Amino acid sequence: MDQATTATRGRHANSLNLVRLVLATAVLVSHARITAGLEEPVIRGDSVGAWAVACFFVVSGYLIAESRYRLPLGTYLLHRFARIMPAYWVCLVVTGLLAITCFAGTLPLGELVSGALRYAGSNAFLVQQQGGIAGTPSGIAYPGEWNASLWTLAHEMACYLVLGAVAVLTPRHRARLVFLAVWLGSVLALVALPHVIAEPPLLLSQFARLAPYFFGGVVVQFVLPMERMTAALSAVAATGFVGLELLDPRWGSQLAAPLLAVALLGLSRVLPSPAVIRRHDISYGVYIYAFPFSQALAVAGLEEPWPVYLALVLLLTGAAATASWLLLERRVLRWARSRPARRARMPEPSV
Repeated sequence: MDQATTATRGRHANSLNLVRLVLATAVLVSHARITAGLEEPVIRGDSVGAWAVACFFVVSGYLIAESRYRLPLGTYLLHRFARIMPAYWVCLVVTGLLAITCFAGTLPLGELVSGALRYAGSNAFLVQQQGGIAGTPSGIAYPGEWNASLWTLAHEMACYLVLGAVAVLTPRHRARLVFLAVWLGSVLALVALPHVIAEPPLLLSQFARLAPYFFGGVVVQFVLPMERMTAALSAVAATGFVGLELLDPRWGSQLAAPLLAVALLGLSRVLPSPAVIRRHDISYGVYIYAFPFSQALAVAGLEEPWPVYLALVLLLTGAAATASWLLLERRVLRWARSRPARRARMPEPSV
């Protein structure tokens, strides 16, 4: 791969930072409504936050597929681990500290500390097994859950692992057809699941709903180079996506996942993105920290209008996300990328 191609791909990946930040902020706004005791905005039966998560998955599928075929399997897995896990673990600790701070005056400190330790330990491997800490948060509109955003991360990691495993047996020149089959298989699994299992487990239902978005993005990686995505193509793809979703709201959006990927990727090429956002990707931090800070403000019982509450959530979350990126995420990613066995010196998407 020549240096010009490397620079171009890295630039395109960084241009998606703004799109990801907007999506993370949409999740924040959607969740801030319910933590404030208001109705969550809904479009076609799904919350704005759920739609933003779907968009996250298609963009992630597109970018991570390129990363997998550029890197050996071990290096690929190290990069995926470095991107998700360290910041996630710190978020669990910060959430425990928030719970202790918010309820130290009403519950025994020892009970709160042991609850925070159990919270971090039980959720350490991404699958969310404990939502509350020593019975908190309580006395608010959305009790018993400190971070309702984290459940998607286990499914994203599962998609990374499936992609990594399939790529082991699939050379790049055959990847287009193989991952087209994987994506279609994931859509068929979603359609068939309720007919095969009367009451499927929650984790399986969630994965079946999200995987087609991810692998729809993977398909686009092997079909349409970023350089060929234009504003006009993005508009056509968006129209097609809406049309298929209107035809069947149960699984039409998953069937149209590649169109959603093209719409978002094309949009990223025409949106004016500030240089600071292209250099720094705080979207992951915004996503994982928004809910606990929303809950902490709700516990504080601020008698302020919702726009003021939202502004405070944005301020606190933005500060935490920026600190997470500058002090932890960026450093861990740099360390991971400095490890041997890399095939090319190319900026990796900060996904």
